[in-house]
Amino acid sequence: MTNTIKEAEIISNYLCLIKKSLPLSIRLKKDELRDILDEIEEHIWEKVIESAGDKEPTEIDIQIAISQIGEPKEIATKFASESTPYIYIS
Repeated sequence: MTNTIKEAEIISNYLCLIKKSLPLSIRLKKDELRDILDEIEEHIWEKVIESAGDKEPTEIDIQIAISQIGEPKEIATKFASESTPYIYIS
């Protein structure tokens, strides 16, 4: 497995944990979910590039970036509080 694949896998696993922690109301909104995960991934890569500097990013740079962003449940809570909830009328 090359470094690039391993790095992508680390990020993918982190995003999966966030996705699982999001409320169902967000997970059902595919466009909103994709936007959230894309935004988080973009922030990860910004921090990875910042951490790596002039060298090629490594697995450690990814881990540092993810630790700076925060725990998946904390991130999910932030996005859940900003989302418009469904209102069910029965």
